[in-house]
Amino acid sequence: QKDGWGVSDLYNTWHSGKWYFEDTPIWLHEVNATGVILSHLRKASAGTGRSVSENHPYTFDINGESLVAAHNGFFEGTSWHNWNKDHPATDSYRALSDLAQKLRESPQDLIPTEMFNEWLSEYNEGSHYAVVLHWRNHVYALRGKTRTLGLMRIGNGVLIHTSYSVLKIMYEYAQRLHGLSVEVPLSLADNALIR
Repeated sequence: QKDGWGVSDLYNTWHSGKWYFEDTPIWLHEVNATGVILSHLRKASAGTGRSVSENHPYTFDINGESLVAAHNGFFEGTSWHNWNKDHPATDSYRALSDLAQKLRESPQDLIPTEMFNEWLSEYNEGSHYAVVLHWRNHVYALRGKTRTLGLMRIGNGVLIHTSYSVLKIMYEYAQRLHGLSVEVPLSLADNALIR
């Protein structure tokens, strides 16, 4: 994906508008690798912006706390949701901003399934999504019917990825090159939500 990239360790976020392989991974020497790392390689959807600000993950302030989120796919029907010329020009930002607003209006320690369902019901049937987000020390992964999302336990952590093929490669890589304890990758079912 050549339209930019972003990495967040929940303390710092790095973004670039360049192709990841042509860019210096400035985050590698600064990242706090003891917790969650959320990253995204972007292929811009038609009609969306291509500046650095459009690159995920996005961070939203929820009453002094951070919701950090990345999305793969397209949310159909976000054209005028929370539109502001100073915000990233993407369907992802607008949709995730709507979820952030729901959390502001009804703060939750754990985001309930009902809130996700209400949020997703606001978008048209043509939406395609795989979303990974972090809220109050919990990582959530959810997907619709068309975008893939899989997970694999590696050592004492979990790798979540939008490509099952990449997870299979990482399975071999972690075992053979690093001798890590690795579980066979799992593919999330359609319309799945895990925490």
